[in-house]
Amino acid sequence: MKPAVLLLDEPMAALDRSLRADVQKQLAGIQRKVGATFVLVTHDQDEAMAMSDYIAVMNQGQIVQFGTPQDVYEYPRTKFVASFLGTINLFEGSLSEQGPSGLRLLTKDGLDIFVSGEAAGTGEGCAVGVRPEKVLVSRQPTSLPNDFCGTIERLSYCGNLSHATVRLTNHRAIEATLVNSHHSGAGALRPGDAVHVGFPEDATVVLHG
Repeated sequence: MKPAVLLLDEPMAALDRSLRADVQKQLAGIQRKVGATFVLVTHDQDEAMAMSDYIAVMNQGQIVQFGTPQDVYEYPRTKFVASFLGTINLFEGSLSEQGPSGLRLLTKDGLDIFVSGEAAGTGEGCAVGVRPEKVLVSRQPTSLPNDFCGTIERLSYCGNLSHATVRLTNHRAIEATLVNSHHSGAGALRPGDAVHVGFPEDATVVLHG
């Protein structure tokens, strides 16, 4: 039939994880071979990121952001898009100009966060997002522009990665993703350990809506 566009409506929803990965590779190979446009409908964000050249995020029947997986993930425009595509730490508060290097957000719970770049608007009701993999967890001060003290509340070992929840001294929880590059996993950190969490200015993104 050689269609110009092929609609794939959650074709891998009922497959187990390993088989799903194999079918993803097969579909990608078929798409490159036949040259047709594949429109893949999925509720699996990881699947969308792995399979797509472009992603359209929809909310209530409307496309709210369209772009490459990297652009949509790294530079979401709204809180909805940021939260829909993976986990993100959201900080809400008042955004103000902070010299030529960027902006500054004072959160409602008292955190002072330095933000990279420019924003379309400043003032109350602004939000800044930071992905967990961009958060550094250390027993010592991180020397990063944004550095906060806290305690590890939860640590989940997931093989190649560990997911940490750090409760700051102001009681806010921050999520961090750690690469298990050693056999000890996450540097032998344990729940209850006092740590610092930090992230650079360019790890932040200003969100709207």
